[in-house]
Amino acid sequence: MRSRYLRYRAEKDAAWKMFKRCYGEEWTEEYIHGFLFDWEQKLAQLVSNKN
Repeated sequence: MRSRYLRYRAEKDAAWKMFKRCYGEEWTEEYIHGFLFDWEQKLAQLVSNKN
């Protein structure tokens, strides 16, 4: 549930268009998914470390 919500929020982030225009698509994707909405990655790491 949380990962779907985070993915949704990352895709709908209002700053996405501005960042893409200023910094390009690659940087924007990395910034949004790797910094602003990085909980999805962190949750996946936690789950894999438990197994």
